[in-house]
Amino acid sequence: MYQRLVKIFVIVTLFSAVLTAGQTGKITGTVVDQETGNPLPGVNVLLEGTSMGAATNSDGKFVILDIPPGLYLVKFSFIGYATITIENVRSTTDLTTNLYTINMNPEAIEGETITVTAERPLIEINATNEVHVVRAEDIKNLPVRGYANVVALQTSVVDDEGTLHIRGGRSEEVGYYVDGVSAVDPYSLTRRGSIPNISIEEVSIQAGGFGAEYGGAGSGIVNTTTKTGGGRLAVTSEFISDIGTTEPSTDRDELYSYGYNLMSLGVGGPIPVMDFIKFYGALESIRQDDSPTAGSFPVYNKDLNIANGRPENGDPFTDLNGNTIWDAGESYTDTDGDGAYTAPSYLRIVDDDIDFVYGPRADNWYNRLNANWNLLVDLSAFLPFAWRLKVGGTYFDSHSSNYSHYRSLFSFYNDASTMDGTSSAGSLKHRYSQSESTINNQYLRLSGGVPGFDQMFFTVQYSHGKINDDSYDPVTKDGWGHFVYEDGTVSDIEVPYIQGGKWYDLSGTPTWVYENTAGETVTKNYWDYSDDLTFVQINYDTTYINPLNRATGSGPVPYVEIANYGVAGLNSGYTGIYKAEKLRLLWQLGDHEIKIGGSYEKGQIKRYSVSGSWAAMYFNSNEPYSEGGDRWTWDPDYNDGAGALVTGGDGIADYKQDPSDTYNGDKYKGYWDDYLYQAYKSAYANNVGYDVTGVGLAEMQDINKARTPITMAAYFQDKFELDDLILNVGLRWDHIDPANKIS
Repeated sequence: MYQRLVKIFVIVTLFSAVLTAGQTGKITGTVVDQETGNPLPGVNVLLEGTSMGAATNSDGKFVILDIPPGLYLVKFSFIGYATITIENVRSTTDLTTNLYTINMNPEAIEGETITVTAERPLIEINATNEVHVVRAEDIKNLPVRGYANVVALQTSVVDDEGTLHIRGGRSEEVGYYVDGVSAVDPYSLTRRGSIPNISIEEVSIQAGGFGAEYGGAGSGIVNTTTKTGGGRLAVTSEFISDIGTTEPSTDRDELYSYGYNLMSLGVGGPIPVMDFIKFYGALESIRQDDSPTAGSFPVYNKDLNIANGRPENGDPFTDLNGNTIWDAGESYTDTDGDGAYTAPSYLRIVDDDIDFVYGPRADNWYNRLNANWNLLVDLSAFLPFAWRLKVGGTYFDSHSSNYSHYRSLFSFYNDASTMDGTSSAGSLKHRYSQSESTINNQYLRLSGGVPGFDQMFFTVQYSHGKINDDSYDPVTKDGWGHFVYEDGTVSDIEVPYIQGGKWYDLSGTPTWVYENTAGETVTKNYWDYSDDLTFVQINYDTTYINPLNRATGSGPVPYVEIANYGVAGLNSGYTGIYKAEKLRLLWQLGDHEIKIGGSYEKGQIKRYSVSGSWAAMYFNSNEPYSEGGDRWTWDPDYNDGAGALVTGGDGIADYKQDPSDTYNGDKYKGYWDDYLYQAYKSAYANNVGYDVTGVGLAEMQDINKARTPITMAAYFQDKFELDDLILNVGLRWDHIDPANKIS
């Protein structure tokens, strides 16, 4: 029966095509008679509150394998001897906790129990490389939050503004694991996300020299283990807030508040009636309204237009159409007496209009939500095997407004504004780009003893993760908007990322202005074919948009554009999905701790970025032809051979709208597809897994298809432990397939 089960087990694990990062430790020791010093075979050694344990062998030695990190109470019991319990015995990931010699007294009083408290070792003497372990009891006393900041405090680690380097390696040379699941972005190969501080059981940092079970890293491994539910219900909560004034001032020494608030809650324990199932969950919310600054920063101390954020230093006027700027025909007050309307100008700002202050930098905020959870099921409650099933996951959500020094003075928007128009109903906010990130991981892990084999344990794990990143203009976001055709009409369709690069949005029906033979102005709401009319211009209803300014250093920018923020920032998005199946066998064979494992991981990477300003510029300077309009071509023989733009081959001016010279059907579609490609590629569109406009096409098989890298690994590791010698040897095979071939 057992042989059949073993065969089934081997077949299942092989076909799972599944390597878990080490998530368990080992406890060992020797039990002897205190009076004679003779080894005691058959002593029961149990971890109270669990189904884990062992019995001593003929030499009095015991080994308990596959123990999740944490503090345990180890109980020793043997007929005729007083029971011994050792408290606060710590199991540490990838390390051996040696209790050395446990002396048992012959029982003088029936039921006698001796309690001993284990002492924490000063150094991890069984580690074969540089290992730092920071445990929950240490973390709660540290003045930092998050496992990454805990790691940054260790020797051999350098923190470069949140990017960690271990032993001089690059950031992508560090492997990060949370509960055995990789926390590394498969695209950038850097650490992503975070977990609630109160949920951390321990953080293990290995600085080089790590075992063969770890791959994809060259300088270090950071292995974080979260808490699991205990034998009774436990609730932990935390609240932190800052104090001080929220208004910036010229006082450098003032106590300032930045609107920092943190709330966290952790709950764990057994499920009522089903105490073989234990749960744990933690949630942490962090909000900060403004960012601190070490130095001063400039603020404009005069009035700003509540709708568009421009200085109110021009002539007052009546805004009849609500577009926030003066239009011909609107009444105004000539305050400077020059007989003409004077528009607001940044050039009239003087030194006294600018203050340099300290304290909170407004609108540079972030909101972050971290969560993790797990369920641990002791399958021995209804199976004849000491197996455990663990299901868990982590969730990270971040939304931030990103401070930009060169946008901090005059780049504003009214938070009630939309792509449909500028509003004065809300309040002015700095128009900083905003970022959103969401990371979601889940895993399923089955572990336990292999039937028919003594001291052999298996772990099979499946995990699934997804990362979404977006960066955008807070008003236009994806920037879907209309554009103007070459014939002057406003498009019925919308294209993405165009709004962020406009100064003005066009709305309503355009008005065509003509002059008749009598010299009178004639307006129409359509192209007029009459021979007695001469075309003058097209008038549109406009709404001021005030787009973001592009970064400095990207090319010469006229001062007018700098002042008015006439070009937009960068829109980008990224999606990473990865699935992993992993297998590990752990076998204690005498003094040899043998690990055999393998993994298979497949990802899907999609990324898109584009400069909305350049897309808008292309549509503005190279207006597309409408499907019902004329097509302009270059005819060097027209206009006395000097060359001129004419329509088709008929030589009729475009505004005459010759209906015989039009695109239609597939012919226009080919032209339009090519136009979009040119427009967005000229805007530096970088598209992987999306078409050139940023629309996702999952079935794309061309050069822009989503990338699906595949990694596989297998390893063998032998840790040979004696009292005065520890030898760790292993062999690892890695296969990396970027899967970037285009069929």
